[in-house]
Amino acid sequence: MRRLFLAVVAVFLLCGILEGRANKYWIFFSDKGEIDINSTLAHLEANLTPYARARREKLFSDREFLVDFQDIPVNEDYIKSLQSLGVVPVHRSRWLNAVSAHLPDTLLKDIQAFEFVDSIKRIIPLPADNGKPAVAPLFSPRDTLPYDYGPSFHQYQMVEVPFAHELGLTGDGVLVCIMDTGFRTTHRAFADMDIVATYDFINDDEMVDLEPGDIPSQIYHGTSTLSVVGGRYDGQIVAPAFRAGYLLAKTEDLSMEMPVEMDHWVAAMEWADSIGADVITTSLGYSRFDDGTGYTYEDMDGNTTVITIAADRAAELGILVFTSAGNSGPSPGTLTAPADADSAVAVGALEPDGEPAGFSSRGPTYDGRIKPDISTQGIAVACANSEDDSSFGAFGGTSAACPIAAGLGAVLLEAHPDWTPIMAIDSVKHYASKSATPDNDVGWGIPNLLLTLTGGIDSITIPLSLVRGWSMISFPIIFEEDIRDVLPIIGYAYSFDPERYVYERDSIATPGVGYFVLSDVDTTVYITGVPVPIYARQLHIGWNLVGSICRDFAYPSVDSRPDGALYGDAYLFNTESRRYEETETVEPGKGYWILSLEPSKIWVGR
Repeated sequence: MRRLFLAVVAVFLLCGILEGRANKYWIFFSDKGEIDINSTLAHLEANLTPYARARREKLFSDREFLVDFQDIPVNEDYIKSLQSLGVVPVHRSRWLNAVSAHLPDTLLKDIQAFEFVDSIKRIIPLPADNGKPAVAPLFSPRDTLPYDYGPSFHQYQMVEVPFAHELGLTGDGVLVCIMDTGFRTTHRAFADMDIVATYDFINDDEMVDLEPGDIPSQIYHGTSTLSVVGGRYDGQIVAPAFRAGYLLAKTEDLSMEMPVEMDHWVAAMEWADSIGADVITTSLGYSRFDDGTGYTYEDMDGNTTVITIAADRAAELGILVFTSAGNSGPSPGTLTAPADADSAVAVGALEPDGEPAGFSSRGPTYDGRIKPDISTQGIAVACANSEDDSSFGAFGGTSAACPIAAGLGAVLLEAHPDWTPIMAIDSVKHYASKSATPDNDVGWGIPNLLLTLTGGIDSITIPLSLVRGWSMISFPIIFEEDIRDVLPIIGYAYSFDPERYVYERDSIATPGVGYFVLSDVDTTVYITGVPVPIYARQLHIGWNLVGSICRDFAYPSVDSRPDGALYGDAYLFNTESRRYEETETVEPGKGYWILSLEPSKIWVGR
């Protein structure tokens, strides 16, 4: 009989929803019930995923537990009490200590009468920008790049992504969550993408592609943003973090007249945290609606909207959060939540020439903070087109600018896995184009991945010593000249291909590669270029000829994956004795043999 009663109530509520009589609400609880805090926290910590544990250890290693009160789930007895009234929870938020549900007004008083209910707040639905890509003419890059960026070159060159790619930094080992409308995961730009997990928070399943009932435009926006942060198809797009792992969250239903419901957003963020996301990027913002409902400028204070609170909570837990500033500019105070979050990176949009885009939302926040934080290209941004599995196009808006910045963030966390969100944000701002004079149009300006990685040094001169005969060298700087025009050598520089076990002729220097060169004189040559502070390189089984970075580095501290793949010390060629000698120090300008016991990857300098 009880099952029949609940079924009737559920049907009644559904009819109310369809007829517009039921709104969606957050039901906030006053506590989490009678629990043993320490044993509960110990249990939660024991069940953290390896990703989540590693991320939290960066911030909370000095605490008794890596989890806290906000990580404790909502009390099940409270849920059952609500269900006895016919309430069907849509999402449960441990961070907010709340559940969301569709409720007719007649139930509100009964729910509020429970002692454990703190408050009830309506979730205001707002329109979302579906951001359908439009084909736009774009120019292509020069020929001397690590990848064929095609029309995506300019949007990434603006923030120096190709420099990071030359160092081998592509987001490897970083877990990125994209929260958006849906995705065409079968697109060829995602053919090699590591998709770790997916979830549809609209339909409560794992299908984030088009499914029955979806309108065709459901996957436009998400496909575009995903490709800009992590897609790769040579000649069309090579995104900053194409080797990162990805969590795909489908959170926005475009089939409704007013589709945006922020409880999906909060649930997706908690899901991403539970799996261990390092970066979250969302190009969906929430502000005012034309009929006067929604959030006001006074609410953009960093403490009011639930998604702003959730974004700050994610940052507190070590997640680097990127959000679009909004497309309501150019007037001041036009930000959309969660861009007002204190610890999230709000991203504004620029014209291709670097000028602020007129539509890009401006700060300040209501409490006077400068926003956006940074700005990247947001017009004619090359992307994958979701109309089929092979099309490409371009789109615009702060929705397009945000994933560029998120890709940059993933690359920085690969280079500096010990960095917290605040450390990453501060470093990016410090080396951005308007770091000395930030404003509410573009924030701290255009981020510069080159300067952020090199510590602000864009050029150094190093000595490179050669002997008469063969020398084993490397280039801890990046320069465009032909090696033969820089060094007094006979013929070419020779690198070693461990897969084919042969030496290959080279005329262009590559970071992280060691070379043999032949000279007929003893000499020291001074060469100038962009410093190489770190590089990542794939190794094959056996001996690999690798290079140095722009400073001394202790070889035993080289980071490798998997652990234990490297055997013994590095070997340096002694030009006097003409013998190989073991060494524990990697010095600038020299090449080294290292032995890998299995296919592996190394990061020298981090």
